[in-house]
Amino acid sequence: MSAPETALRAAIIARLKADTDVRATALGNSPRIANRAPPERAKPYVIVTCEARPYETQGEGAPPDDCTITVMIYVEGDFEGDEEGEAIFSAFRKSLRAWIAAGSVSLSGHRLVNLTCTLSGISSGEAGKSYAGRQDWRAVTEQES
Repeated sequence: MSAPETALRAAIIARLKADTDVRATALGNSPRIANRAPPERAKPYVIVTCEARPYETQGEGAPPDDCTITVMIYVEGDFEGDEEGEAIFSAFRKSLRAWIAAGSVSLSGHRLVNLTCTLSGISSGEAGKSYAGRQDWRAVTEQES
């Protein structure tokens, strides 16, 4: 993974961990959000991954990168339906949309051009005692001039 994608994933993780609306969800004041599952796998936790590919352009200069960021949540406990998972994903959307709207996000000599949520879904586990969710984001980064 190249530096812009690594920096983007790290920046997203830092943003979500620091957001007060995210911390007000079932994730709590010290949300476990990382690029891999915690060794003890105590729930709730969130995994953020990033897959990058060159963005196809016909123009001159360095082409931007097109990235898919996948955010997976895993929660266990007594819950009524999937409402808490939806609340977590809603907080993620609000936080990341405000982040991109606030201006230029610099990522190791690159900048974040666009960040769009393309998929969000929650599914219940055994007897409604757990749930897992997936949220996909499409990001476009380009070299800073």
